[in-house]
Amino acid sequence: TAPAGAYRGPDVAAQRTAMERLAPLIGRWQGEAEVTRPHAMRVYQTERVERDLDGLLLHVRGTGHATAERAGAPVFQAAAVISFNERRGVYEVRSYTNEGHVTTADGEFLPDGSFRWSFVAGGPVRMRFTIAIEGDAWRESGEISYDSGTTWARTIDLALTRVP
Repeated sequence: TAPAGAYRGPDVAAQRTAMERLAPLIGRWQGEAEVTRPHAMRVYQTERVERDLDGLLLHVRGTGHATAERAGAPVFQAAAVISFNERRGVYEVRSYTNEGHVTTADGEFLPDGSFRWSFVAGGPVRMRFTIAIEGDAWRESGEISYDSGTTWARTIDLALTRVP
């Protein structure tokens, strides 16, 4: 046994078990997003989710185009890495956009089984994204609060279908 106060390494088994709850996200997805903020637009979205490090991480890569043909330069690109911090008991989401935004968010499963990741954008501004997977359907809503989470306004509605 280790002496009291000795370093205890990560519980890899607990991390993998927690990450297995996100397995329904794995795969390739396509559909549409209705963006309401900062300005209204329809985006034709593709998401690719893959495991890494023997299931300890998920890599998420999203690309949005202005046309259904998904031609030309993307109007949206983002990437994220999701892991589970067993010491804190939360999922950690590190996301990046092609506009230079970088965020570190906490994720959790809600009682209805959906997954929510949220962060403080600055001052009283909060953002949250809630993902629900039902079979081959991915539904996600994004919301923003300008008053520390008292009221929320929708920023995006995403509807995707799993594709081969």
